[in-house]
Amino acid sequence: MEPILRVIIKNKKGMMQVAKNFLTFCAIPLLWVNTVVAQHFEGTFSGDNGKVYEFHQSTFKTSTGEIGLHSPQKVAQGNYSITEDTLFLHFKPVNNPPKPGFEFVKKEPIDAKLSSQDRQVYVHFKIVGNDNKPIIPPPIVILKNKEEEDIQGFRADSLGQIPEVFIFGSFQGYFHFTSLANEELKIKTDTLSGYKSRVKVTLPERTRYEDYEGTKKYMIKTREQEKIVLQSLTNDEEIVLERKK
Repeated sequence: MEPILRVIIKNKKGMMQVAKNFLTFCAIPLLWVNTVVAQHFEGTFSGDNGKVYEFHQSTFKTSTGEIGLHSPQKVAQGNYSITEDTLFLHFKPVNNPPKPGFEFVKKEPIDAKLSSQDRQVYVHFKIVGNDNKPIIPPPIVILKNKEEEDIQGFRADSLGQIPEVFIFGSFQGYFHFTSLANEELKIKTDTLSGYKSRVKVTLPERTRYEDYEGTKKYMIKTREQEKIVLQSLTNDEEIVLERKK
């Protein structure tokens, strides 16, 4: 049989003191946990001011407007902190926003003996967003000549791929990549001429990043799991945030 350790306190006053010490010890970590939880928000919320607020451990992002052909989404971001019942949003400008571009995944000469006028274009495009995922709805590629006339149009599939394109003989023009909610890009055929290539095209979302730098302060009036109410400390603005499902 394993030994059993028994502690018997005969003094009633001593028992009460032990119990008091134990409760105090238990309360300390609970208070610490609550303090830590209170220092940050987590999740995505829809504001009654038309903005979407995304909170992470120490960063935030706000976005407004539906992305469309003529309506870029407006985005602001930065760090935030919470002191007691006050939220501080520290806005920082985005110095290097994502831009449309392309890169060669594969590039092999077709025939080095051909003259520049007879060099062919043989290309396979894959189009992705700045998150490296296919764009929904799929983008469109239009081949145009130097007079800006449409020669041929292509639509990407669900994986963002365009069927292989062959251009024989002398041709001067460009490929125009366009999407409903993403930036546009033009690639001259001269860049591709004489090669059998695979090209990855990146079209970031059509977004306008706010260049505001500074701090906005809000009193946290209500803080619930699904709802947060903020009151600006500089004007009468009140913002109601509802957690997005």
